[in-house]
Amino acid sequence: MDSRGNLNVPSFFLREVKRLFSPEGLKNVSVKRTPSDLIPDVENVLTQKDLRNFVCYHLNAPYRKDGDKEMRHILARSVYNNLRTDDPMLVEDLKAAMGTPDMGDMGVHREVLKEIFPLYKATQFRDFAQCPFLHFSRYILRLKALESLAEEGLNPARQGEIIHEVLMRYYRDKEKDITDTFKEVFTRKTRGIRIGLNELRIKDEMLQSLTELVEKDRRYEALMPLRPGYLEKSFGEGGIPPLVIHDDKLGTIRIKGRIDRIDVADIDGERVGLILDYKYTKGGLTRGRLKEIEEEGVDLQLPIYLMAARECLGVRPIGAQLYQLRPPERSGILESRVKRLCPSLPEKGSFFMEEKDVEAFIKHSKGHILRHVNGILSGDKGVSPRDTQNCEEGKCEFLDVCRFEKWSVGRKGEEKDE
Repeated sequence: MDSRGNLNVPSFFLREVKRLFSPEGLKNVSVKRTPSDLIPDVENVLTQKDLRNFVCYHLNAPYRKDGDKEMRHILARSVYNNLRTDDPMLVEDLKAAMGTPDMGDMGVHREVLKEIFPLYKATQFRDFAQCPFLHFSRYILRLKALESLAEEGLNPARQGEIIHEVLMRYYRDKEKDITDTFKEVFTRKTRGIRIGLNELRIKDEMLQSLTELVEKDRRYEALMPLRPGYLEKSFGEGGIPPLVIHDDKLGTIRIKGRIDRIDVADIDGERVGLILDYKYTKGGLTRGRLKEIEEEGVDLQLPIYLMAARECLGVRPIGAQLYQLRPPERSGILESRVKRLCPSLPEKGSFFMEEKDVEAFIKHSKGHILRHVNGILSGDKGVSPRDTQNCEEGKCEFLDVCRFEKWSVGRKGEEKDE
């Protein structure tokens, strides 16, 4: 059964494995069990006190990156995260074990409980919103598809890596021509890949997109005082603090990520910035997509980057845009004062908001983050894709291990009427 108590369809994977064996051979390699066989003996069942003792010991013990000890520490953190709001005795026992009975909400002892809460990725919530099982497979089980350079070739992921590095190096060191930078990066990133006619075609398209982007940026620079200031800038690592959100029920939520680019300028004594997120795949920010972010929290990258720029990097964001590279087009959120500062700025693809509306957008996004975190910590791993168009070969690498029948539902995961 799934997390909602509904019967799952039979596993396609298990069915394919059975086909590898003859009926007699299958009997020799399989064991038939009843549900009761899965229930452990009474003497092997942990009591709540045993569980609390395990958590208290391993959270209080010095952390060592050493195989079994590391796994026990990780397990103790995971158990704590799942039980901390439902088992007040766990908190009391942990306080006693740490010898600080009056430590309050525990948040003050960060050096002791440094890793007690998960460090989420900015892109993680998008996967959870699309399908809890996708999130479970990627971030909890950490499943990875087997990759072969010979078979995969110049796939979209590798194309994206090349594009990101080329743009980072070009804007960091502008005296080099974009073509020379591209050739250097492409040669290094495709070492071991057979370059045929299709790969050469992709290479030419990538270089053309980059050349057009640089030219488009030159036109933007003539209209706006902003210039590239942060390139591939991480938060939550490399000495930059994570984005922190506090909640009475869920505790402290820490988020890390990497912003492709922030164009900055000093205006009226204030450091302001425009966030840019490169997208080599097609599709910008439409009004419909913006509404889905606000109402459903389907993709929270831009609002998270808005918060991180201000709270982690000390930059006052005046907008956040997706920068589609094929062809180069910007689309996203801009504060209305940008239009007043730069009246000649192209309006296509831009959604202008007053400052109070941007703050409301961020507030709604925080609510979606809390909802997603609550779902993650509650162990939701149901196979319930929001958009079935993403349940296709090449779009979801876990298609072979989930039990989802795409043809039984509509586009957004709504069951079809019989």
